[in-house]
Amino acid sequence: MMETELELVEAQEEASQGEGESPSPDDQADATEAPQQTLEEPSEGEEETSPIELTASRREAFGKERVKKLRQQGLMPGNIYGQGLEGAVAIQLDYTDTYRKLHRWQGEPIYLTLEGKRYRVEVKEVRKDPVSREWLHLDLYSLGEE
Repeated sequence: MMETELELVEAQEEASQGEGESPSPDDQADATEAPQQTLEEPSEGEEETSPIELTASRREAFGKERVKKLRQQGLMPGNIYGQGLEGAVAIQLDYTDTYRKLHRWQGEPIYLTLEGKRYRVEVKEVRKDPVSREWLHLDLYSLGEE
């Protein structure tokens, strides 16, 4: 039924234009000068988006109570594993800095500096509190050392 109403409206518009009515000059200008969106290509040597830079340190606090105290100090526990690392490494990051940079992530490259080495990483998992939605833990996968 919706299609027939649409067809009826279109037929009425065609009929009104066919009766000799010409659109006003303002209507013609609007129709011919429709705004066109163009995407600017980045110039050579310029990246499309600026990378996200994170800094972490090795985490020595393990266990429920110690990690809870770590969070109270404004730090977020996490793990990094993957290429360029031997096994998983327990890390801690500044909560506020990490949250601000990652909660609206839109595909920018992410780099993590750990013990003077810079790794390109991707977020594998963010564990959140089911009630407050506060970030509790961050898992990162290393794509290799830079």
